[in-house]
Amino acid sequence: MAKFAPAPSIAISAPSRGPSDIEEETSQLETVTTHSTSNNSESGRSSASIEPTYRMEPVTCFQDHTINKIVEDILYDEMKDKSYDSELCKEMAQNLAGKIMEKVKSLDVSRYKYVASVSIGSVREKPGLHISSRCLWNKRTDSSVTVNFMNGSLFAVVMLYGLYLE
Repeated sequence: MAKFAPAPSIAISAPSRGPSDIEEETSQLETVTTHSTSNNSESGRSSASIEPTYRMEPVTCFQDHTINKIVEDILYDEMKDKSYDSELCKEMAQNLAGKIMEKVKSLDVSRYKYVASVSIGSVREKPGLHISSRCLWNKRTDSSVTVNFMNGSLFAVVMLYGLYLE
């Protein structure tokens, strides 16, 4: 049987730290953000690097009532005079989703990712529509809003999800 020699021991000494040093380090973790620019001669662009803040809870939460009102207003303003046209529905849904996302992002709720889903259909053709969704969810920080709109010709369903990025 082969014998192994014991690994050499290494002694490392660290300066002693008092409670005030630890408090100072802890408070720095919450506020440390750095921006560095690199000189990239090929592209001429600078890049920014941000260190993590270790924030696990949002400063401002997803505002269901405010976002619900925004979506209702946009739906009513954009769809009140429209009639169903199967050729234009795809473009109308994309435009609605874009306007909703733009308005919700202007609320400037940091660290939230938004997902908007817009469905438009005809009322006259008596359609049946079932919509379901699933996602990984944190009950304390994530939320969603669903708004329905209907006029004599068409209906629209908007689902907007607000997901907190930890």
